Amino acid sequence: MHVAAAITRLEQYQGRITALIDRTRVALDQPARDPVALATLRWEMLRLLREYQLFKHGELFDPLLRAADLGRRGRAASLKARCIEMAAAVGDHGRRWAEAGTATAERHADETHTLLTRLTQHLLRERLGVTELLSGLQRTRQA
Repeated sequence: MHVAAAITRLEQYQGRITALIDRTRVALDQPARDPVALATLRWEMLRLLREYQLFKHGELFDPLLRAADLGRRGRAASLKARCIEMAAAVGDHGRRWAEAGTATAERHADETHTLLTRLTQHLLRERLGVTELLSGLQRTRQA
């Protein structure tokens, strides 16, 4: 695993996700919300998060679970579990609101803002956790 390249890819994905979160917040805060635009943003977010999850699991978490020392394996397993939990929350939200339509627009906006805040916090904790794990791995390989 090339540590610097992995951290760069993680940061690139998180940058794209953060930009999409910002665009979604702007769309939610419009006085006249466009349900088609919101649905498009929702599916764009689901696709991007799935791509990001596949990257993290395939190139970060799973290799660490196979090859790292016991302490790193435990931290990688914890990060992977939180990733799966966040993905489930985002997927549940997307399915619920895809079926609900626009009848409850205010509730949708409130719940989406709450989810986006939770996702933003998750991304920050995840970046810190992954960076710590990979930095430790890099130091170990250099020794």
